Amino acid sequence: MRSSTLIRSITLALITLLASFCVSCDEPDHNEDHTDTSLDLHLELKLMQNTASPTVEEISPYDEALVVNQYQILKVIDGKKPSSDKIRVAQWAITGKQLLPLPSQAGDLTTLSLTPLSTMPELNSVYQRNDLDFDPEENIYYDLTPLPKNYTPPKIIRSDYRSDVSRRLQVYWLIRRQLKLAVLGNSHSAAAVDPQKFYQPDNNEIPVAVSFSPAGSGIPFQTLLADQYLSECPELEWVIWGISPRVFNQRFAIDRRAQLFLNSPGYTYDRQHWRQLLKQSSAPPVTFDQIRDTLNSKIHPWGWAKKKTRDFAVPLSKSTRKELLQRCKTPDFKWNNKAWISFQQSVEKLSRQNIKVLIFIPPYHPLVAQTSVADGDDTGNADYEKIVAKLGQLSQKTPGVYFIDTHRGGKHSFRHQHFSDIDHLHISGAQLLTQQLVEFVAKIDNP
Repeated sequence: MRSSTLIRSITLALITLLASFCVSCDEPDHNEDHTDTSLDLHLELKLMQNTASPTVEEISPYDEALVVNQYQILKVIDGKKPSSDKIRVAQWAITGKQLLPLPSQAGDLTTLSLTPLSTMPELNSVYQRNDLDFDPEENIYYDLTPLPKNYTPPKIIRSDYRSDVSRRLQVYWLIRRQLKLAVLGNSHSAAAVDPQKFYQPDNNEIPVAVSFSPAGSGIPFQTLLADQYLSECPELEWVIWGISPRVFNQRFAIDRRAQLFLNSPGYTYDRQHWRQLLKQSSAPPVTFDQIRDTLNSKIHPWGWAKKKTRDFAVPLSKSTRKELLQRCKTPDFKWNNKAWISFQQSVEKLSRQNIKVLIFIPPYHPLVAQTSVADGDDTGNADYEKIVAKLGQLSQKTPGVYFIDTHRGGKHSFRHQHFSDIDHLHISGAQLLTQQLVEFVAKIDNP
């Protein structure tokens, strides 16, 4: 490795180490995933200068390698345009001792999905080659574009699902055979339900309940997790599915999070090794301590994304009241029947597998009851009532499916202090809601 490449690697490692130290100070309990996709780019590019790919023999004993190439930006398809029209990109040259095809001639055109390399600290240990002229201010991006078919994603990013369920899916593959309850939904559900409170006290030592609720997700992502992952849990008894009304609004039909997941190295690896991953094993249940030791992390395996802070003061002030009411003015809702059909089919599939499904609408701030909308996403009151009616009908006609409207259009028992913002429960509110759901499940299981 050239000296300039070594300097770059050491500099990047120090920057990443300092950044990770700061993050750990801000988020000491490591309860949540922190995949930040806000810095991702999708660009049309023209190759300006490339780094020659090393040979498999050169990188031995390593079996994976990245090279850094320089491109000219022709068009920004998605994301914020960088300040320069030139961009440096770290791309896989070797994975699994296989050489990958890469643009090699100046002028070659390509379209890439990118994220800052500094956000991928796990790549610091990968062999890297950079033949470009040294630039102390260089900002290197990492190529997220899926590898060509028949190429296995590098082991170092095997668990990168490009979403905030990456850590939870690491837990999934450890406890899939013992999982009894899963929470689904978006960030509203992730914040609202503490899975650890179910199946007490056994769930403390041997985790059997996890939240798989991707922030910002819609029906495409949620049904994908239900259909492909949760349906493969042999001991699964319950899916607690939080439905935010927005998921049936045509305005939110594009589920970008789902697309990022489908193109992720983690999902690609899963599909390539699906049969192998699903092989049954007679191994004993995995304990809480074993999960932490395996993942080398302080992660809490139950996946509760609890919210400890609030966006507003308590008690409710006049200014906060005015601000919240201004967010809930005009309905803007168009029914998305495709999303409904997909959701209904997913629920029915779980039912056929004798997996019980508890559907609930998470509570939103009680001030919405005084407006013409039912939530902070402009769902009109009439549209909300339609959703409630359809969810009720689905539960009545489908065996083992139940529905609770914990929101009730804002006319519920949760108060201002129970919320972190207009549509997410604070930890105090989540504890109350979780207890309600725990009692409901227990009543069904032990009539």
